[in-house]
Amino acid sequence: MPNWDNDDDFDFDNQQEKIRARRKLYGTRVDEQKMWNGKPVKDMETDHIMNSLMFCEKRFVDAFTAHSECFNGEEDFYFKNVYEMFPDYRNLRDEWARRNRE
Repeated sequence: MPNWDNDDDFDFDNQQEKIRARRKLYGTRVDEQKMWNGKPVKDMETDHIMNSLMFCEKRFVDAFTAHSECFNGEEDFYFKNVYEMFPDYRNLRDEWARRNRE
């Protein structure tokens, strides 16, 4: 059985640098774009943003409810809020707020 604790073969920083160099070479700036499911949030339709927001919130509530039922509230839930469960949720919220201001 492999020992995953001592597996240092993958150099994450070097891989990230290669990706940045490749993006710079081809002129893509994906790092700076706000994304959801691999798509830029600014290009999404408004109803798709709203559906994605509701999806995240429902999944968080369902997972929290299931966890509470299984552990009877004795253990803390894995995530403090929906932003931790879905890191790109913030991108959706920001875009939703921007469109509501316009």
